[in-house]
Amino acid sequence: MALSTKINRMIAPIVYSVASLMNKIIVKKENNILIYCANDVLNDNSEALARYLVSRDYVKKYKVIIGGASNLNDFDADFLEKVQFVSRKKSIFYYLKSKYVFLFFRELADYSCEKTVCS
Repeated sequence: MALSTKINRMIAPIVYSVASLMNKIIVKKENNILIYCANDVLNDNSEALARYLVSRDYVKKYKVIIGGASNLNDFDADFLEKVQFVSRKKSIFYYLKSKYVFLFFRELADYSCEKTVCS
């Protein structure tokens, strides 16, 4: 077994236990919903979730926070008034403080049936 693998196996439980303890200590805000976009833009799924929350008036009960998205010009003024956009750095703070967190990463690769087995 490689030395780095042994070190990772020794350090990982410590890191996870410290992170779990921090997560239990930090008080979560019940009315925060964080939608975090790792690829700098709201993709289809994250935008659909945000628009759903706005259209169903969840913004009256919850504070909808969108972190990491930089495509603010793509949205109408009404949508921008009802949600809060924050930077990546502020997203870390809201990640720790929000009770509900939705993480969206890059889109999955699209494989055609020629490369995979399709029924």
